[in-house]
Amino acid sequence: MKDSSSFPVESIVLDVPERLSDVTSWHGHIPFAFWCVEALRPRVLVELGTHRGDSYSAFCQAVQRLSLPTSCFAVDTWAGDPHAGFYGEEIYKEVRRYHDERFGSFSSLIRSTFDQAVSSFADGSIDLLHVDGLHTYDGVKHDFETWLPKLSPSAVVLFHDTNVRLPEFGVWRFWDEISGRYPHFAFPHSHGLGVLLVGGAPPESALRLASASPEDAARIRATFAQLGGRMTDIAERRRLALEFAALRRTVEQQSAASEHCVDSCARAHAEHARQSAAARDRIKACQQALAETRRDLARVNTGLDSLRERTEALHPVRGRPRWRTALERAAQALASHGPLRMVRLRKYSALIRSSGLFQADHYIAQLQLGDRGRARKDPVRHYLVHGAAAGVEPNPFFDTAWYVARHPEAGAPGKNPLVHYIRNQRWTDPGPGFDTKYYLDRYPDVAASGASPLAHHLAHGVQQGRITTPLPQPSRALALSNELVGRAPQLVPDPGPGRVLVCDVWVLTPDQDSGSVRMFATLKLLRALGHEVTFVSMSTEPRPRYANDIRDLGIEVIQGLADAFAHLSAEGHRYRFAVLSRPDVYLCFLPAVRAFAVHATVIYDTVDLHWVRLERAAALSGDPSQRAEAARFRAIERLAASTADRVLAISAEEQQTLRAECPGVQVDVLPNIHECRPTSRSWADRKDLMFIGGYDHTPNVDAVEWFVSEILPRVRQRLPEVVLHVIGSKPPAKLLALASPCVDVLGYVPDVEPWFDATRVFVAPLRFGAGMKGKIGQAMSHGVPLVTTPIGAEGMQLAHGENALVAGDAEAFAEAVVRLYQDELLWARIAKSSLQHLQRRFSEHAVRDALAALFTVAETPAGTVAGAPAEYIV
Repeated sequence: MKDSSSFPVESIVLDVPERLSDVTSWHGHIPFAFWCVEALRPRVLVELGTHRGDSYSAFCQAVQRLSLPTSCFAVDTWAGDPHAGFYGEEIYKEVRRYHDERFGSFSSLIRSTFDQAVSSFADGSIDLLHVDGLHTYDGVKHDFETWLPKLSPSAVVLFHDTNVRLPEFGVWRFWDEISGRYPHFAFPHSHGLGVLLVGGAPPESALRLASASPEDAARIRATFAQLGGRMTDIAERRRLALEFAALRRTVEQQSAASEHCVDSCARAHAEHARQSAAARDRIKACQQALAETRRDLARVNTGLDSLRERTEALHPVRGRPRWRTALERAAQALASHGPLRMVRLRKYSALIRSSGLFQADHYIAQLQLGDRGRARKDPVRHYLVHGAAAGVEPNPFFDTAWYVARHPEAGAPGKNPLVHYIRNQRWTDPGPGFDTKYYLDRYPDVAASGASPLAHHLAHGVQQGRITTPLPQPSRALALSNELVGRAPQLVPDPGPGRVLVCDVWVLTPDQDSGSVRMFATLKLLRALGHEVTFVSMSTEPRPRYANDIRDLGIEVIQGLADAFAHLSAEGHRYRFAVLSRPDVYLCFLPAVRAFAVHATVIYDTVDLHWVRLERAAALSGDPSQRAEAARFRAIERLAASTADRVLAISAEEQQTLRAECPGVQVDVLPNIHECRPTSRSWADRKDLMFIGGYDHTPNVDAVEWFVSEILPRVRQRLPEVVLHVIGSKPPAKLLALASPCVDVLGYVPDVEPWFDATRVFVAPLRFGAGMKGKIGQAMSHGVPLVTTPIGAEGMQLAHGENALVAGDAEAFAEAVVRLYQDELLWARIAKSSLQHLQRRFSEHAVRDALAALFTVAETPAGTVAGAPAEYIV
């Protein structure tokens, strides 16, 4: 393995396998099977689990080609199992016929269970063992331990499906366990293949493989993945060739039928020369049909002639493989055949629509203005026909160029990268921003659900703040500390006055979620107070319009962990304050901030207490997984609060909760900040009800469902003409299904001001959640009176009957809506009072002075903040 990226031209690794069935899972490892036989030259080779025989035939083909004295044995019941499926006698008969004709002189098929067959082999006799039986953890462990005494001192064991993490598969777990005991090497492609050196005297070539440097190991994996991809391509071309032959037979049959028709017509014409013009017309039509059929046949024959001239390209050659063979071009021609292309388009379209991995809003937003109208008619079809080829991404985590570079077969003609990912997503990644294995390991509930990891994250994980890539490991923190010691002289100078680092999950979207509204307003105030600010987003998702809105404030924007850590390494010593927003962001950035921003006061911004929201949701649903998630976030948020210099809560209620959980922690309150912009339209000129929210946030979805099912029918008994307008980004299918004459589901609306201007009553029927509710402040800022629940009212210090109506059950809520809708004096009084309340406690003016005190640098040692603690910043 001195040169892991190439092989000598005479190497059997470059051979083409003789047997490639329709079971494709092992095709990608056939070149390595050739290498194993050539490099290890085993005396006895045993395969446990043969099925259609592709892997075993590859081993035997190599033994035969190299004229080795190897004795080969395949052990299988040929009855199937829960993973391979159960099948009849025909599979065994076909494998037996193929095997006996080619390999019967040195190979044996043993039809029995693995446990029954083990007694047929002497201890220490097997040099190469391939384990590919039942793929449960208990099954593969039992097979390995049962056959271990039979292995020789130079034995190598291969385990297939080490990279399949479906719930019923456990090879990966056993591989993680057993590979810690022996020298090993692993390939991630084609469902994964583990190579284990179990003997005390392994072959030198196997030792070199297991001890390869990281760089050589990467080249070895890339080389065999590319060669394996070639096997997949060859199998596909063979399949297409069979289809091509079947198509030719069909054309020939049609041609013969047409010839017979013409002959019959010609005889009829000779016998009835004076028949009517209608008969002559029919004959002419038949002749035209024959001519068209012959032209089709001529085109097919031309393709077959070209194919025949190049068929030799499929046979083993000495030298580099010829990839552009006649069969490959024939496959492309067949793929572009109109009817087949339409079938594939419909099939791919249905697969993508059902996957949960295509976000139409995200896709359309990337297109040029002229293309957006066409795409809106059917975004999925537009993506399949145009978008994928242009590199337009179907969701924020799928990176087409990155994916195709790692899976070249996904970019082949007639293929679609997203479809390829959907079919392989349990053991591959969609892009650099989503680590599938890490996500499944970190969130066991996703693995237990059996759902697509990325689809689950898009539907639930984003709004839950789940992490998609590994956080910096302790070794990274140690490296940062070591680098810090080496750079200590650079960190001695004092930083500039009041420079602030702000870290959040995403680039802010103030028109879509409350947390972004609050943070964007905070950034504006910090700039107005004269602070130099840098904003860091963990996510690399491009949001150019929103990023430019932040830059327009005079704020530097950095996206992605790599750029953020590089920035901190170079500029960290200049910061006086570091605001880390949300628990996962805090855990991710804290080591680097402590290592490099040595002068900075670290401020943990809770946004809201995640564990409180999740506990309330669990109390409502009774879901034990939500209770477990709440407990996890409670531990994380307590840790963050306890290790920060200061903590920001969003409301006085959450301030008290944190103080009770973490005694001695300094907690200040930074609420939502709203700009009052009331309209002058009167009660009489308004009508209907309105709700607004982002629907990747579960409490908002629940609020709409509860209102429509329990409250709106009661309201319409007394107000039969009233309509509920549901506004906000990313409404799921179950909300779209609620649309009716009395429920208008609008989705994302770029300018919501006209809707607030026309609405008479705003409703916020929230049954769980935490912190302040931005939608309530938004309604109050436009002068629209509202009805909400006690959960919705918390944090805003609302008083029932004074600046809002508050009701806890469906009957009381409906009564409050009708009362506020019909009583003009009550409506006017609450509208005026809510504006005054918002201006007094939650406007920029109300928060500015307290925020200035919090971000004041005193003449005290670096890392401290002067002045009395801001106990309550409103």
